[in-house]
Amino acid sequence: MKKNKLQIGTTVKAVMIALLMGVVGRMYAYDFSAVCETGQTLYYNIIDAENHYVELTYPGNSISNPWGNYTKPTGSLIIPSFVTRYSLTYMVTSIGNSAFYGCNLNSVTIGDNVTSIDDFAFYACGGLYTMTIPNSINQIGGDVFANCGALTTVYYTGTIEEWCEIIFSNNRSNPLYYATSLYVDSNLVSDLEIPNTVTEIKDFAFFGYRGLNSIVTGNHVTSIGRSAFFYCDELISVEIA
Repeated sequence: MKKNKLQIGTTVKAVMIALLMGVVGRMYAYDFSAVCETGQTLYYNIIDAENHYVELTYPGNSISNPWGNYTKPTGSLIIPSFVTRYSLTYMVTSIGNSAFYGCNLNSVTIGDNVTSIDDFAFYACGGLYTMTIPNSINQIGGDVFANCGALTTVYYTGTIEEWCEIIFSNNRSNPLYYATSLYVDSNLVSDLEIPNTVTEIKDFAFFGYRGLNSIVTGNHVTSIGRSAFFYCDELISVEIA
């Protein structure tokens, strides 16, 4: 009986240790943290260990309170293209769900390896007024910029063609739903053909595209927003298909 009791006690103890280790393993919502060049501590999940890909995430344990008692990033933030942990260098390829939810940021520059921004990533960043988005971005989730009432300027470093699916999105996560200006290198394109997938040209969509000479819209455009072509000094023709 004593032997059995010992075996049972040992088994229970082993189970308790395993459970405790499991709890400890789930204590954090992230795999590691690192300080970025603008001085903020950012949190990462490894999403592909073989290729060394990571996504930015929030540090808290609850999606309803993603930052918990952790210090939120503030001020101007540069999201890195790479981050190093010990002797390994990881590529930052995505900004995860609710990663900067409710943070008091005023400007964000996204590294040029990031390809996706997930749902609610910058939700309720009320002080955010400037975004710089690289041409690597090909997917933006839902309500990414919802409740970002101060967002007025989006800088984009790619070509208009690469941006079309985002710039003309009817989704509220579209930066232009909030932004009043989109700055691109207007020398990249002088003649633009808007694809048939586009149904709406939003307010200020081509504001300040001084190098743009002509536009041909797709045959599904049903509305053109106010000041859509304001300050397009070189624009001489707009053809509605």
